Amino acid sequence: MVTTTAFFKAISHLKNNTFTDAEFEKDYVPYFVNKSLSYHADTILAANEINIRPNIDNKNQYRFLKHVISKRKRNVVWTNPVKDKTLELVSDYYNVSLEKAEIYVKILSEKQINIINKEMNVGGAQKK
Repeated sequence: MVTTTAFFKAISHLKNNTFTDAEFEKDYVPYFVNKSLSYHADTILAANEINIRPNIDNKNQYRFLKHVISKRKRNVVWTNPVKDKTLELVSDYYNVSLEKAEIYVKILSEKQINIINKEMNVGGAQKK
């Protein structure tokens, strides 16, 4: 199994073509490759060109990206959403989604949030 990271590295700086046709059909996921390319200023336009042409098969997408993108060491970047303890706390307390909890947090005062925190604190071992 070939990972998205391997395809990204091959496109970005290795510039090799060691993948078989079966690997392209099975393992190449254009969404993840294009997403990883979109985090770099010099590759975002190439990723966008592929995004607006979804009918191109995976092997040709790979070839296009490999030849258009200049050889340079790039790291695969995946951003993770920032976890807000207050948002999760309010969401659990009122049993609402995180989107609605954002609205609640804007309305609630600091004192009210502290009261919710005390009521939701059930004890147990705390992580440091």
